[in-house]
Amino acid sequence: MNSIQKSICRFIFLFDRERGVAIIINNEEFESRTGMGSRTGSSVDRDNLQKVLKFVGFKDIRVKNNLKQKDMIRLMEDGRLCVLF
Repeated sequence: MNSIQKSICRFIFLFDRERGVAIIINNEEFESRTGMGSRTGSSVDRDNLQKVLKFVGFKDIRVKNNLKQKDMIRLMEDGRLCVLF
């Protein structure tokens, strides 16, 4: 996504009444080769984030749990999504 697209996404996020789709990627379990172990308690973070997104007007909140790197990249490269971090 280039800088113009990022600016447009930020504008839409801040001012559009229709919030579209929010996607939460919640990774709690990691492959052993990463050395990251388990992120116990991430479900609490996920649930709190869902509440905040509902509060700011998102009606369609989709949760993806324990995605592999390739699946996260595929999701973010989807041209229909405005990815915000």
